[in-house]
Amino acid sequence: MRIPIDIAVPIWKTRSVGINPQMAGPNDEFVINITYVNKQGNRIYPHEYIVTAQWLVAYPIQKLEKSKVVLHIIPISDLENLYHQQNVTNKQINMLFDSNEINKIRKENEERSGFDKRERIPMGANTLTITDVKADISKKSKEPMIVMTFKKDDAHKEIVQYFMLAGKGSDIAKSKMIDWLERAFNYIIQPCETEQDLVNQLIKFKGLKVQACIQHEKSLYTNKEGEVMIVREAKVWYVDSINTNMKVDLKKCLRELAPKDIERVNQLNEMGKTVHEADSVKDNETDASPTADNTDGIVMDVKGDGLPF
Repeated sequence: MRIPIDIAVPIWKTRSVGINPQMAGPNDEFVINITYVNKQGNRIYPHEYIVTAQWLVAYPIQKLEKSKVVLHIIPISDLENLYHQQNVTNKQINMLFDSNEINKIRKENEERSGFDKRERIPMGANTLTITDVKADISKKSKEPMIVMTFKKDDAHKEIVQYFMLAGKGSDIAKSKMIDWLERAFNYIIQPCETEQDLVNQLIKFKGLKVQACIQHEKSLYTNKEGEVMIVREAKVWYVDSINTNMKVDLKKCLRELAPKDIERVNQLNEMGKTVHEADSVKDNETDASPTADNTDGIVMDVKGDGLPF
């Protein structure tokens, strides 16, 4: 049996809702609608969320003042995540393949076979295009984030940048996102209530170009055969306007292994297991040289804290 529940106003402080489990039996389901509308008359959470009574009781409880009613408090981000999972499941019932499944399989194939032969974006100043801006939920922390994708050209792999909006590291990520947009487009983020409201602001920059400083970070990677190797990943360090001349000190653009990773390498070596830099991702001589996108200008005084100022 499905029990409909309309929630007029969520708990803003924790971005959550409270549900009374006594309204349903152990095998019933709740159909939750958050009917709150913003000043523009739009529903911030337009989806219909379906959760089972058994799933509900895993969340912490809260007693209402002057009442014996006990509510289970559920983060709306968990409801959003559950909605998308259910949506994918429903699509798969009527489809041989859906887009999410195809992309997942292609990614697994690339990781297994090295199908993606594109080069990493080289270190230094590069002209990049913002190809996508979207909101998502971190699989690890379950916290909301903004995901921006940058592309150099068809010959190079895209770079995906994550900006956490809550939880660990979110203060740094928010600061970086505000700084990047102001540097690249002279745009100041406007106050917004939800992640989707923020995406609606940022989507206007999709397809636009930025000047970007690319650094390479070394990290440990374990393949499906259990072999541990050192790989390099290209990451956006900071951005600036497309009209800005940018020249960077390439010696500062390569980040070596973190101390914890170095300690792990030493431990593996002591155990007789050799850790090497993967041939498929090893940089050649040209990777460390200035690219055609580099232009004359002021050398950025990059500090060791990862910020360009």
